Amino acid sequence: MVTADRAVLAGDRRADASAWGSDAFPELTGHVTFSWDTLEWWEEDEQVFVHAWSPYHRVDVLPSSRRVEVFVGGDKVADSARPYLLFETHLPTRYYLPFADVRADLLVASETVTRCPYKGVARYWSHPAVPDVAWSYPEPIAENPRIRGLCRSTRSGSTSYWTVGGWSVHTRRSPDRGGPPPR
Repeated sequence: MVTADRAVLAGDRRADASAWGSDAFPELTGHVTFSWDTLEWWEEDEQVFVHAWSPYHRVDVLPSSRRVEVFVGGDKVADSARPYLLFETHLPTRYYLPFADVRADLLVASETVTRCPYKGVARYWSHPAVPDVAWSYPEPIAENPRIRGLCRSTRSGSTSYWTVGGWSVHTRRSPDRGGPPPR
């Protein structure tokens, strides 16, 4: 059971309902947790979003010459032989493409914005067949400058798919589990 919400005070600033306690687990009795949504978080002089960094989490970005194609709603929206592969702890490989290799005329800027503590603030684009089908990090955090201005497609399914080296890729799984592209 969650105990009463608490306000957090810092100098002359107040954030209501930004801290609370719980007696659901005996180990947590007497402890307080804080909201990532209502408070600004800083590690030294750098703002942190969503959650604190884990020292066991890595994000590596490597250039590649694999051919990557992205199809959405029957349209080929991207074709690149110069993707950047993003390897992130516990997640499948993700492919980021230069915007010059993306048919931006088929995408419309969305109002959706998300934050990742390891990459930064993402802006989204929609296709008539799939909303929020792609994103990019216009200004990624300093540790991941290689993804600046690149485009990543987010969805795979009946209206969209990827191919890498001619093989279909399920964007939520490893490319090694893909197969020939749909016909």
